[in-house]
Amino acid sequence: MNKNKNYYFKILLHLLASTIFFSCTKNANILTNQNISVVTWNVQTFFDTTKNGTEYSEFQKKENWTEEKYTQRIQRLCEVIKQLNADVYVFQEIENEAVLYDISNFLADKSWSSKRWAYSCFSKPEDSAIGIGILSKYELSNFLAHDMDIQSECTEQPSSRYILQVALFFSEQPLYIFANHWKSKSGGKKETELWRNWQENILTERLHKLISDSENPNILICGDFNRDINDFKQSKTNDSSIVFQSDNLETPQKIILDSPWLDKRFASKNQTGSYYYNESLEKIDHFFTYGQITIDNFEVCAYGPWVKEDLTPFSYNIFTSQGYSDHLPLMCKIKLN
Repeated sequence: MNKNKNYYFKILLHLLASTIFFSCTKNANILTNQNISVVTWNVQTFFDTTKNGTEYSEFQKKENWTEEKYTQRIQRLCEVIKQLNADVYVFQEIENEAVLYDISNFLADKSWSSKRWAYSCFSKPEDSAIGIGILSKYELSNFLAHDMDIQSECTEQPSSRYILQVALFFSEQPLYIFANHWKSKSGGKKETELWRNWQENILTERLHKLISDSENPNILICGDFNRDINDFKQSKTNDSSIVFQSDNLETPQKIILDSPWLDKRFASKNQTGSYYYNESLEKIDHFFTYGQITIDNFEVCAYGPWVKEDLTPFSYNIFTSQGYSDHLPLMCKIKLN
């Protein structure tokens, strides 16, 4: 290992503090059965209609992207949210917190209910067009966003998204969620793997710190990793486990995590992947767990109007205003033991 590797993390509490909304009575929505359902979904370039210059080029043209199209897209997404009816949604490729406001207001439908998704957080780097947003029926706290600045490689670091860390409270113990959107394969799978490896390093270090500082924490890691489950290092101790490593850091760490993609209980209903690319479905969206967590169910949500007849995602098309996303949602139901 190269001991001269340089890295640092930015803890960006101020960014998150400005994007938390819907203040509710503490512990008003605590679950009593210790079960919770979580959806992770890359919703594909979900921009609002306010132009600030960081949007993708096709969304900056008034003739392409209108208020009517945006409203239709919000409405369509909220129909999926209601149909799946998960307790927590972790979205990738949301432009800003204003989009989360619009989603939440549409879901609320001018009424106040304890069943609505009343908690939210969002974060993204200033130079990024898109970020990560979370909607939850239950209380969120302890917000952190982890950035990386790698200065030791021979190539310039591309723009990267934060790893968003949050504690979700239900029952008497928190569930720590790490939401991810790792570097895409744009520019070549081999060439970009360098940056996904660095993101794995940083996530591993952050997990190690939480595990070291906490007493038996329960952790759910999820998001779009742009890495197929078969490309992670498999654990030799458990057929359904993978290994996260921080080999590039000064003090290397290894953490074993469970993956429901590898769990034989769910294999029969999850033959499909979550992202369609080069005429094949890839398993690049993930849930990983650590601690005393039981996954009672895991599925690719390959049903509903967001899926085509061949079970591939019905991608959104800005020109026709049709479709949903180029990813399928993943849902898991977990229980803290």
